[in-house]
This record gives sequence, C-alpha cells and structure tokens, in this order.
Amino acid sequence: MQTRTKIVMSAAAIALVVLAPKVRAITPTLVQVVNNLSQWVPTASVDEPGRNPIEATLNITADDTSTEIYQVPDGFRLVIKQISALCLTQTPVVSGVILTTVGGTRYGGPFAMCPTAKMQSDPTLQESVGSIPVEYFADPGTRVLLGMISVNGFGATGACQATIAGYLVALVQPN
Repeated sequence: MQTRTKIVMSAAAIALVVLAPKVRAITPTLVQVVNNLSQWVPTASVDEPGRNPIEATLNITADDTSTEIYQVPDGFRLVIKQISALCLTQTPVVSGVILTTVGGTRYGGPFAMCPTAKMQSDPTLQESVGSIPVEYFADPGTRVLLGMISVNGFGATGACQATIAGYLVALVQPN
C-alpha cells in the first residue's frame, strides 16, 4: 500500500513539474468606479437583498415650516433609521420635525436639537446640532418633510442642513 501511494504521489509531482510552466495565472486588473449625482450606481445590501440603502441631504432655511427632503419612489416603502441636522441661526434651534405618510395618514414627530456655541467668526449665529436613531416609514409616492423649530417657534433666521438615512423596501405587486 505504501509503495502504491509513493508511486501515485511521485507521478503527481512529475506531472506538476511538467505542466506548471504551461499554466498562466490570471493577472488582476484595476477597475475605477466613479459615482456622481448624474450617473449614480444603485446599491443593495448583500445581507438583505430586498433593501436598497438611501441617504438624502437637504439645505433649508430655518424659517421654512416644512420642506420636502425625499420623494418615495413608486413600488417602494421607505424606512428611515437616522435623522441628523446642523443649523446656524440667530436664535437656537431646539427641535426638528419629520412628517411622513403611511396608509394615507400623516404621521411623524419631533427630534431634539442641541444648541452648542455661538460662532466665533460671527457671534450673531448660534450653532445647533442633532442626530437620533429613529424608525419612521413612508408609503410609495409620498413626500418626506422636515422642519426646524427655534426657541421662538418657526421662523428662525439662518440655515440648516438635514440628512435622513435608511433604506427602501421593494413592495411585491399582486399578480
């Protein structure tokens, strides 16, 4: 038995030595992917194939009572998992408001903003920040609205940048 194993192993080693120079390795090539707003690359979660991650950012004036940040595409439901905002205003922004539509009913709620410090470059401006994990939903074709509330209510003078992050879930169409 040991002799047979030695013969087979020797034959395999000789075949490897003879054939090895004829085998070519595949050379890796570099690929450069460029994503821009006009030609974006759709992404999908490998672990959850029905989910398509999204992030939407909006620059708004702080005196807007509500501004559309995202329009949910037909055939999808939006799940919002994070809201973040940064405001530079004359009066501190203490809260933000998000509004969505589910089942024909508007719903949503406030999220806290924290006034931090006056800007050193312009002491008339107050910085306010906020970021919170949430779980909000929005139906296909509906608009997601955001608004900012200062200590004086709606109508602060300044600007905010708000971002929502989450994912789209493809809805199954009945046959």
